[in-house]
Amino acid sequence: MKTMKSRRPAGASSGGIRKRGPTRTDRDGDMDMDGSSRGGKRGRGDSSRRGAAGGRSSGGRQGQTRDRTLAIQQAIADNNKDSSQANVRQGKGGKGNSTQISITGWKNSNASSKRDGGIENLISFIERKLNAAPKGSRFRITKSRVEGDILVVSVHPEWTDRLLQLNGKLFAGVNITVELYDSSTAVLGHQLASSGGNSTADTKSKITSILAKRYNSSAKLLDLSKLVDDTDLQAMGIFNSTSTQSKFFPAMMKVWEMQFTSSTERREAVESVSLAQNQLANVTVVTSMAQTFPDIKNLDLSNNNFKDTQSIIAWRWKFRNLEFLDLTGNDISSKPEFKDTMLKWYPKLQTLNNVQVRTAEEIAAKKKTPIPIQAPFFHDDSQIAENFIRAFFASYDNDRNTFHQQLLR
Repeated sequence: MKTMKSRRPAGASSGGIRKRGPTRTDRDGDMDMDGSSRGGKRGRGDSSRRGAAGGRSSGGRQGQTRDRTLAIQQAIADNNKDSSQANVRQGKGGKGNSTQISITGWKNSNASSKRDGGIENLISFIERKLNAAPKGSRFRITKSRVEGDILVVSVHPEWTDRLLQLNGKLFAGVNITVELYDSSTAVLGHQLASSGGNSTADTKSKITSILAKRYNSSAKLLDLSKLVDDTDLQAMGIFNSTSTQSKFFPAMMKVWEMQFTSSTERREAVESVSLAQNQLANVTVVTSMAQTFPDIKNLDLSNNNFKDTQSIIAWRWKFRNLEFLDLTGNDISSKPEFKDTMLKWYPKLQTLNNVQVRTAEEIAAKKKTPIPIQAPFFHDDSQIAENFIRAFFASYDNDRNTFHQQLLR
C-alpha cells in the first residue's frame, strides 16, 4: 500500500503524531500498527507492554488511539485514490484462522461526515455491541479494510455468528447490513463504482432482483438467456468492459448461493438452466455454474457460438445427472464426434438437440456390472453324487459307529 508523503513546509508544526520511517505492512498487505515499535526505540505508547502487573498507562492508551486514528486517515486517503483495498488496522492471526465480514450502509450515516468517513465510530459501535453482554473474552476488531462502500473486518470464527446478528441494527441514523464477505461481488461492485456506476451494495441488490425475475420456482427453472440484451444489466454497466463482463457471472452465482441456508436446499431449487442466445464462444466466463448447479437435469446452450467440443471442455464430466442438452444453433452440433462425445461426458443424457439418443432403460442397463456372471452349473454323471449323498446321510443317521470306521479305513 502506498504511503502519503508529507507536504508540510519545513519548520511547520507537526500538529500531532508524525510517522517515524516508512509504513510497514504485513504479509497480507495490511498496515502494521506495531511495526514502528518492533525495532529501534520504544515510543511512549509502549509502556502498556512492559508487563501485565503494571497495567496500561494512560499514555499507552492515548498512543494507541493516536496511532489508530493516523492509520485510518492514511487508509481513507489511499481509498480516495481508488485503491482497491484501503487497510485500516492490523492484528495478529492471518487469513487461515479468521472470517471476513462485510458491513455496508454506514456511508449514509450521520457519522460519514467525519474526517475518517465514520469508520472509527462504526468500529467502536460494533465492539460496544458485542461486549455489551459479558461472555468470555473481550471482542476487539484488530484487522479491517475499506473496499469502496464496504468495511471488511476479520474476526475469529467464534465471533462470526454474534457479529452477523448486528445485521439491520441502527447505527448513526441508518440500518447497517452485516453479512459474510463475498469477494467476487465486492470486486465487481468496486469496479462499477470506480467508473461512476453502482456501489457494491447496489450491485448485489440489483443482481438479486434480476435473478428473482428470471427464476421460475414451480418449474425449478433459472432462465439466464439473452443476458446481453437485459436492460437492467446494461444500465448497471456490466457490458461496458471485458473486466466487468468476466466478473459478472461468478458474482451472480455467488449472490444466488447466498440466498440459501444449505447446499442441499440450493441444489434442489434448480433442475433446469438456460444460457441460450448469449453469444458465448466457450464456457470460460460461465464455468462456475457447474459448481453452483452440479445436479441440474436440463441445460439449454442453444444459439451461441460454440465451434467444437473444446469450447465446452471445461464442463466435461460435469452435470452427472444431465438428461437433456440443447446445443442447436452451434457449429459444434455438426461435428462427427459430437454425439458420441456428449454421450460419453454425460452418462445419464437421454435427449440431445431435442432428439432422443437413449432411453432410461438403456441407461439403467449400463449400470449393471460389465463382467458377465455365469449361472450356477452342475452336471452329475450317472447320479454318482446323488447316490453318495443318499448313502452318506443314511449311514450317518442309522449306524454312526460303522460310518466312522469306514471313514478311518
